[in-house]
Amino acid sequence: MRALAQLAVQARLAPRGGPPLGRGQLGGGPLEGRKPVAPGTDGGQSVPMRPDLRLRPLNDDDEAEALAAHAELAADDFSFLLDHDTARPWAEHVQLHRRIRDGVDLPADRVRGAFLLATTDDDVVGRVPVRFELNDWLATQGGHIGYGVRPGRRGQGYATEILRQALVVARSEGVGAALLTCDPDNEASAAVILHNGGVEDEPHTDAAGTTKRRFWIA
Repeated sequence: MRALAQLAVQARLAPRGGPPLGRGQLGGGPLEGRKPVAPGTDGGQSVPMRPDLRLRPLNDDDEAEALAAHAELAADDFSFLLDHDTARPWAEHVQLHRRIRDGVDLPADRVRGAFLLATTDDDVVGRVPVRFELNDWLATQGGHIGYGVRPGRRGQGYATEILRQALVVARSEGVGAALLTCDPDNEASAAVILHNGGVEDEPHTDAAGTTKRRFWIA
């Protein structure tokens, strides 16, 4: 956990362009498509910078704030907390994410990764799971990184900064090209990905008819 906490500090302090990417375990995908938008811009429109934001692991003291955020996002049919079970004590939920981070006793449908809260002065503004590898579902639908921002903090540059820092975490774990996905009508999320250098790949539609736009950040 100390290593992950140190990594969160490195992510917060890294230059906004991010460190150079090496070739990680994922070879990447076709990088043809939409021209990436320069970080910090939106076709010439400025995006607020959030130097106050940091990513950190979930801990035993986060229960009330995290559950409040989970309830808020439920209205958008979005799960703020992953693998949350109301019948399980909060401390066990925290331990589950520590095991997933360490790759210990992983559930059959999970890969090693970090679930991180996005905070400012101990106020939880969002969350981001960073997956260090992909399974079949993540490779087409979920991607390496899945950020979420509380409704009252949207439109303030937090999502862009969360993704920027999450990319630093992913790179440190050997992810070469990171896959990001969003719903076809989620232009706000697509803009965040493009701000961070995303290049759009072909969309993917699964057997149930669910389509995701797919982007690579290399």
